[in-house]
Amino acid sequence: MNRAVALLPLLGLLLVACQPSPTAAPSAPPMTQSPPGPSPPADTPGTPLASPTPVAGGCGDTKVFADSGPDAELGLAGNAWAAATPASAGVVAYFFHAPPNLIEIAGPNQPTKVLWIYHGEPQPGNVTIDVHPLGASAPDIVSTIGYAVANGGNYPSSIDVPSPGCWRVDLSLGATHATLDLQVAASP
Repeated sequence: MNRAVALLPLLGLLLVACQPSPTAAPSAPPMTQSPPGPSPPADTPGTPLASPTPVAGGCGDTKVFADSGPDAELGLAGNAWAAATPASAGVVAYFFHAPPNLIEIAGPNQPTKVLWIYHGEPQPGNVTIDVHPLGASAPDIVSTIGYAVANGGNYPSSIDVPSPGCWRVDLSLGATHATLDLQVAASP
């Protein structure tokens, strides 16, 4: 009996030592450094945490990436993409041709599809796309497109340019203005 009484304080110490200690709040996952050049705004829904992999297709001030972009949850995980500048414009372009031939000279009956996604507010009714060679004002190709009815902020477009080279794409979405520089490939 004497032995049992002597073990009670030790048993109490063991019980206290085995109690779970208060835990710190879980820390946020580490952010990785963004690639140099334009990238999507940090507050863009679905912005990837990993640094995306640059691929051919951009030129001038634009980098194109192959990894899942900020809108991968919309079924665009396999599409190359580029963020327009300035990043604060909230415009991301998704391409449907493989790099480096993101945009090809295919003729008026087979223009190259590009999906523009605008993350800003309010959603403008139309987007004006003005395309011209980088460093030149002509030829100048202008088109106006409306948003996809199913998803406001998604603007499917077709780009048809007359010659290969580096072309500047100027976008106007209401009061928002953004640009991308894209390499246009010769016909396949």
